Amino acid sequence: SSGINAEYGAGDEEVILAAFNATTRNEVSLVRSGVLSQEKVIAKYDQKVCELLKQYNALCHKSNVREKKIKQLQTDLMQMKDDARVADLGSAGESNGAQNLRVLENRLDKANIKCVEANHINNTYKQILTKLQDERLEFDNHVDKLQAMIKSKKKEHHQILMMNHPVRRLVPNWFQGRVSTQST
Repeated sequence: SSGINAEYGAGDEEVILAAFNATTRNEVSLVRSGVLSQEKVIAKYDQKVCELLKQYNALCHKSNVREKKIKQLQTDLMQMKDDARVADLGSAGESNGAQNLRVLENRLDKANIKCVEANHINNTYKQILTKLQDERLEFDNHVDKLQAMIKSKKKEHHQILMMNHPVRRLVPNWFQGRVSTQST
C-alpha cells in the first residue's frame, strides 16, 4: 500500500514538474518570438509569488493561533490537575495550611507563566521600537538629501532663467521679424 502511494506521489510530482516546465518553455518561446512581453510574464510570476506569500502568511498566522490555543489548554490542564490533586489531598485529611500552600503554589506558577509571556511581548515591542528608531534616522538623512537636491535644482533653475533673460529680449524681435518676412 505504501509502495503504491509513493508511486502515485512520485508520478504526480513528475506530472506537475512536466506541466510547469512545459508552461515555462512555452512562455519563453512566446517571449522570444515577441508574442508575449517579458513584463507580462514577470508580472504573472510576481502575482503567483504574492499569492503564495499570502497563503504562507495565512498558514503562519493559523499556526501561531493554534500554538497559543495549545499553550492555553496546557495551562488549563495543569491547573485542573493541580486542583484535582488539592481536592484529593484535602479529602485525604491534609491540613488547611497545606491546601492553602498548594493553591498559592498554583497561583505562583500561573503568575510566572504570564510573566514570561509579558517579557516576550515586551522584548518584541522593544525590537519594533529599535527598528522604528533606526528607520527614523535613515528617514532624516533621506529628507536632508532631498532638501539639498531641491535647493540645487532651484539654483540650477535660477541660473537657467538668468541665462534665458537676454535671449527673451531677442526672441520676440526675431519672431516679429520672421512674421513680417513671411507675410510679405
